[in-house]
Amino acid sequence: TSWLMRFQVTADADIYVGLDSTLIHRPSWLQSYDSTGTYIENDKGKNFVLFHKRFSKGDTVTIGKSYSTNLNSTNKCVVIGKYATNMVPTYDLKPTKSYHANAAMLKGKRLSFKRLEDKKYVVFNSSVKSDTLEFNIKIGVAGKYSIRVKYANNQDEKRDLKFRLISKEGIVMQESQLNFPKTPPGKQRKVNIMTKTAINAGNYKIQLVSSENSGEGIFVRGIEIQ
Repeated sequence: TSWLMRFQVTADADIYVGLDSTLIHRPSWLQSYDSTGTYIENDKGKNFVLFHKRFSKGDTVTIGKSYSTNLNSTNKCVVIGKYATNMVPTYDLKPTKSYHANAAMLKGKRLSFKRLEDKKYVVFNSSVKSDTLEFNIKIGVAGKYSIRVKYANNQDEKRDLKFRLISKEGIVMQESQLNFPKTPPGKQRKVNIMTKTAINAGNYKIQLVSSENSGEGIFVRGIEIQ
């Protein structure tokens, strides 16, 4: 079977699915859910990316299979249900700050600006080591933050970039690999990452860095901080 769980809701309901944050991309069965741009954390310190969908009375909810890149992961997803209300979801109330790529700093000879579907992007033109797209960001309130990279990838396979969060003193506070799956022609998607710990208010840098045989063909539109 291609699913793990099925149940029928007896009233209008909001269903939330927390997906293991180590997963490379969103499974197909979760495509109809909205990304809340937020995370939840269990008592083991594991993070789950939170998605939402509203179901009507009598609908069947199907929770499909998901596969984690973390071999020690036993919790692939968390499912939460509640009666539907007309209240504005709290994740919609959190302010989002956008930083466009055309305002970022390009560090590397093979980075350039290009237009795709009449939108301006920065493109990683080849897989050379250390080409860097750098954003200067400002955090107003201390806390954990969700960072979303808006991108397009017209290559035949996924591409990778290194993510770095750097303090104003130049200390690398977080570094990890981001995977950018292929996008449909003319479409853009978002890759999510969360700060591992709460960060203080202040100025920071976010870097997207290419490595050999990894980043070629990624078009970056910008980032969102929430």
